[in-house]
Amino acid sequence: MKNYTIFAGVNGAGKTSIYKSIYYNENIDEKRINTDEMVARMGSWQDNNIQIKCAREAVKLIKKYIL
Repeated sequence: MKNYTIFAGVNGAGKTSIYKSIYYNENIDEKRINTDEMVARMGSWQDNNIQIKCAREAVKLIKKYIL
């Protein structure tokens, strides 16, 4: 049976901080889908086209890893 850990919440809630502080070191090989990080790798969060592209990629990854 697969196990999933999902960190969800509004922007600025501290999801990434919690992940990095208590979860990351023990689960370094697990898959992670974070659109904010995807956008940062590609450019500026102010670019709507990048936001949309990363959101679409995130949906593909969710389907691949979870569904």
